Amino acid sequence: MPYYFLHEDAAKNPHTLPNIWVTHLDVEEMREAFPDDEDHIPGFVWCFCIPGCLPDSDWFGPFDSEEAALKDARQLYGD
Repeated sequence: MPYYFLHEDAAKNPHTLPNIWVTHLDVEEMREAFPDDEDHIPGFVWCFCIPGCLPDSDWFGPFDSEEAALKDARQLYGD
């Protein structure tokens, strides 16, 4: 499960931990993550996480690739 830093400069600090989680969800997992949606297509999603640990927000997505999900997170909430 890839974890990333919302602000890339934070990765340079040895005392910080990643705070974004990007993962791929299949159709069943998408139904759980997005119960109100009609279309449940598999794809990559991201969420905020307690640094280096558990999810701490709703999921955002789906996206076609891991890179697209990470780019979305950084555009919305990053630098």
